[in-house]
Amino acid sequence: MTTSTETFDAVRHRIMAHIRSRGTDAPPAAVHQKLAAAYGTFDGLLAGLDEAVATAVPAPGEWSVRDVADHLLESERPGLDELRCLVAGEVPPGPPVPASLRSKAPHHRPWPWLVAELARLHADILAAVASGPAPAAGEPTAPSVFWAEVDGEPAEWVEELDWRAYAAVLRVHTLEHLAQIRAILATPA
Repeated sequence: MTTSTETFDAVRHRIMAHIRSRGTDAPPAAVHQKLAAAYGTFDGLLAGLDEAVATAVPAPGEWSVRDVADHLLESERPGLDELRCLVAGEVPPGPPVPASLRSKAPHHRPWPWLVAELARLHADILAAVASGPAPAAGEPTAPSVFWAEVDGEPAEWVEELDWRAYAAVLRVHTLEHLAQIRAILATPA
């Protein structure tokens, strides 16, 4: 998310209000449906790309579609573990998932494997969300790292999220990277 006229507190408040309305305050079925739609669009787009298109770098130092997919896979794998803990009514152990995870060798992962692995992970996340309990007072939370640009500068902070808000963040993260991939694909070669 990018803004140049809002203060950090205003940006944080706007983002967290969105997450509360789409997660914590939303019915579990709606959380699942919105996440499933985002994953379906994302996975469908990746499945339709050939490896040459996916690995093309739009400009020096910028990410390819493969880089974006690799990042999403690496950040959502530990996210699934945290989500499963929250759905089970437990606080996940350890620190929050870092915001900028990538594999050690993203360019050595076969594109068909990466697409299939990400789709499998998304199916597992959706299964965890589908099994989520009804909202309850005192339910466990997990810390989640947020990132935004405020007045042209990166800002990062941590918020505690219940399982529905956590799923809403996974959706937003996917949609942000879907927009990034669409921009990459629109870049002239």
